[in-house]
Amino acid sequence: MKLKAIALALFIAGASASYAVADDGHGKGKSDSTSTATSTTSSHGKGKGKSTACKPNVAFVLNGTFVAAGTDGTSFSMKVTHANHHAQKLGNPATIQTDASTRILRNGKAVKVADLKADDRLNVQARGCKTVPAGTTQTMVAKRVVAHPAKTGGETTTTTTTTTTTETP
Repeated sequence: MKLKAIALALFIAGASASYAVADDGHGKGKSDSTSTATSTTSSHGKGKGKSTACKPNVAFVLNGTFVAAGTDGTSFSMKVTHANHHAQKLGNPATIQTDASTRILRNGKAVKVADLKADDRLNVQARGCKTVPAGTTQTMVAKRVVAHPAKTGGETTTTTTTTTTTETP
């Protein structure tokens, strides 16, 4: 009977220890397995057959005004008035591409590139590559474009009128 109790205790201790040691792969630490490190390295393309194509890894944020739609109907150019650090390298005016997943809003309603008007105020959010391989140009594909109509001359101006009266005795 003691032998069965000891065997049962060892079995339970072994089972709980193996459960505690098991890793589901979603932890924050690095894996000690060399096979995982090897497969990770090869899946990222670090090796002799390194790819020159970049994968978008930084956010580009541009503010400015709409200049014109491209002839293809999926791109447009904009005069950039403000840009985040990554987008400052794009130049002015910047050409922005769109695709089927690009969300374009004008006054809160979904529109297409052709519906944008000259001098519309734009906020463009796009993804791009932090470093572009030599000999290639940065292609910006917008994820979201928010447009508002151009500001009209609706500024209020105040006019003062001075009236001078003279009295004669």
